[in-house]
Amino acid sequence: MNRASTIRFPSAEEREHIERVCVVHSSTRDPRLRAEIVESHQWLALLCARQLRRRGEPLDDLMQVANVGLLQAVDRFDPTFGVTFRTFASATMTGVLRRHYRTVWRLRVPRRIQELHVTVGRSIEVLTGELRRSPTVPEVASRLGVSEDDVLEAIDAGANLLPRSLDYSEEQTAVAVTDDALEAAEQRIDVKELLDSVQPFARRVLYLRFFQGMTQTEIADELGTSQVQISRILRSTLANLRSTMRANDPQLD
Repeated sequence: MNRASTIRFPSAEEREHIERVCVVHSSTRDPRLRAEIVESHQWLALLCARQLRRRGEPLDDLMQVANVGLLQAVDRFDPTFGVTFRTFASATMTGVLRRHYRTVWRLRVPRRIQELHVTVGRSIEVLTGELRRSPTVPEVASRLGVSEDDVLEAIDAGANLLPRSLDYSEEQTAVAVTDDALEAAEQRIDVKELLDSVQPFARRVLYLRFFQGMTQTEIADELGTSQVQISRILRSTLANLRSTMRANDPQLD
């Protein structure tokens, strides 16, 4: 019997309890609480592993990779970040799984397929906007002037780079789209790791704007400055963060 088959999904009350435990652990760093958090979130590791599983990939192996991300999430979680631990852990595990697959890609996937995957991804984005729905494989193939098999091969080879698995069985040919909330959470985590380089005042502006949901005018009133100054700080700080993130990960371009 594999490990995945023994994992039980918690009730709402159990999830609320472990969220409180996560908050306590963030300040106490009690190793017993750490172990409890990891064990209590095996269901979440399983979900992340299933979402990013490629055909033929052993689920138990992906569970091990996801648990590396889960441990990182436990050690890095900060309640003041503005998201629940479940959201933080999901994004962290997804990121670790994606990096795992990127390593596999560099070893196994031909350059032609890598390039086609990028082209297919861009076409999917464009067609999604035009059609107001996820495009089908034939529609993507028609747009690019390639065969449906080529599109499927590119999706299959590059599915490891997306935060959601792409299910394109014979009965379901629509291309799945990214979970925007999870992607946004992952991006916030990446930004948080860069905030040490941001000046305290600008960091405060970012916190009020993106984690408290305040408008630029409200932030200006809160901090005793002008809306124009707040707008300038947001633009310059976000531009610097994006530049740093692209330098760290060229695939963001």
